[in-house]
Amino acid sequence: MVAHVGLSAVAIVPIVPAFVLILIGATLLDGAPTLGVAFLVFAVLLIGLTALVISNLDAILTSALYVYAVDGKLPDLFEGADLEHAFGPRDSKDAHRAPDNDPHHQQGGEE
Repeated sequence: MVAHVGLSAVAIVPIVPAFVLILIGATLLDGAPTLGVAFLVFAVLLIGLTALVISNLDAILTSALYVYAVDGKLPDLFEGADLEHAFGPRDSKDAHRAPDNDPHHQQGGEE
């Protein structure tokens, strides 16, 4: 699922710094506990906010893909998006099969 992998890649951007903040906060707990706790709280909030945003984006994308799969047309806000290639074929036997609506595919097995 290409689309979901793309969202996961976007999620890494704030998650990596959040883990750095966790390491810094844990280190500061000995010398400056208030500052260490502040770093830890900020990191947890950053991770939670990232999870919330990615979850919502995933739901929006999944809904748009569902509408595209059922109706064959894109939702208004997704005009111009390339949803045809968002997912690969289901299994290997479908990988070489031309789509039913492909104008280049000729019926009757002729090439």
